[in-house]
Amino acid sequence: MPPTATHIGRNAHEDIPVIHRSLLVPALAVLGACGVLPGGPEFSVTNEACEGPPVLFSATFTVTYAAEATIAPPIQADGSSEFELGSTIPVKIRVLDCEGERANSLAPSLSMALLDGSGEVAAEVTVIRSSREVDQGSTLSNDGNGQYLYTLSTALSGFTVPGDLTPGRYRVTISSPDDFADVTVEFTLR
Repeated sequence: MPPTATHIGRNAHEDIPVIHRSLLVPALAVLGACGVLPGGPEFSVTNEACEGPPVLFSATFTVTYAAEATIAPPIQADGSSEFELGSTIPVKIRVLDCEGERANSLAPSLSMALLDGSGEVAAEVTVIRSSREVDQGSTLSNDGNGQYLYTLSTALSGFTVPGDLTPGRYRVTISSPDDFADVTVEFTLR
């Protein structure tokens, strides 16, 4: 169940507790450090009147994530990277928390897709394999100092069976729900 924010103010004309929209931002600030809401970005707010049932209203809020993740070389963030089919590609991200400190306690995962000529997904890569035993499934390992690594084997990964990737343009997405926005990067296998 999403958290509920309640912040009580006083009506200037009558000493009646009310919630005013201008008080919602300070009320939400207490829900979590760095603008993160416990349990995710969903929440409800109740406008309580002195008489009658509570009145519900909606508002749009921007929820910032606890961390910021960026792609790290050898894959270039601008999508210009090219690799040989059958090679091993170190997929790296760097993660900083909302205070600018290196985040080392996450478990981001990787997904991959082949793109068509217009940049749309043509096929999902369902068999994602690493050439390192330390990598489990599609989860990036913590490499220390806020860096996470997955040693992607293009020889062992595939659409339906290991090793059936083809040359083309690929998109990798690295996700860690509730921690940072998805990181996506494209590269070419030749």
